[in-house]
Amino acid sequence: MKSLIFIISIISILFFSSCKDNNPTEPSFSISQEINNARPISNIFIYMDSGNLRFGKDPSTDTPFKDAYAENGYFIVISNVSNYYFNLSLAKQVYIYENNVSIYY
Repeated sequence: MKSLIFIISIISILFFSSCKDNNPTEPSFSISQEINNARPISNIFIYMDSGNLRFGKDPSTDTPFKDAYAENGYFIVISNVSNYYFNLSLAKQVYIYENNVSIYY
């Protein structure tokens, strides 16, 4: 009888220790991954209290850019003039629609 209880205890321990707690509220993708999945990015809108920035293909209204991607928690925009770095952890909201990215600070 003691050996049966021992065997059942061992099986129970193995069964319950193999169960993982799946947290469905954890996002499956990070913001950086979602931004990089939207590449090539067509338009970028950065909304800040101090002013707004707009990057796009229309040189009359937009700042032209060569490339944009997310890396190490930053959204990096490479333009003809300079590179722009935006800290994604400080962003209040990030919207990604097709190949457009909008970031609100």
